[in-house]
Amino acid sequence: HGGWWKVTKFHEINGNVAIEFGTNSYVHTLDNGLFCIGSPR
Repeated sequence: HGGWWKVTKFHEINGNVAIEFGTNSYVHTLDNGLFCIGSPR
């Protein structure tokens, strides 16, 4: 992914964050505040 990297230190987390589980499965938020793991939208 262009410009993406694996976070190794807490201070590296800021701004928009994408969390990947496995290969091409990502966490995204739902309108009700819950999280969902699935394919990229």
